[in-house]
Amino acid sequence: MLTTALTPHIGHHAAARITAEALSTGDPVDVVAARHGIPREQFWRWCDPKTMTGADDQRPWTNDA
Repeated sequence: MLTTALTPHIGHHAAARITAEALSTGDPVDVVAARHGIPREQFWRWCDPKTMTGADDQRPWTNDA
């Protein structure tokens, strides 16, 4: 999921290379992306799971009956 989110920013082939390297080395995707020139801070701006899933938009459950 995380490397798919990279595709609009770095292209399919670069994202696929990062994915393949992360799978083959067992290193975290953000670490591999950093080796490919993407600073970890930038990676997490592009690949923030809360933003990607809309979790930040969810209101906490309340029972205001």
